Amino acid sequence: MTTVSPKKGHDPARVNEISEKLMENPELASLISELSTSADDASDLVKGPLQASINAGLQA
Repeated sequence: MTTVSPKKGHDPARVNEISEKLMENPELASLISELSTSADDASDLVKGPLQASINAGLQA
């Protein structure tokens, strides 16, 4: 799993190096995976009401 910031001037090789080091630790890898899943679940909860709000605004 590699996440790259939209900042300009980032070093993709450095990002990958840090990501690999983090994922070497089983506890951190598990925590990162768990947090990622939680964020995805929360995102899904927000998508429905957000889409409904956008649709209501477009129909107004």
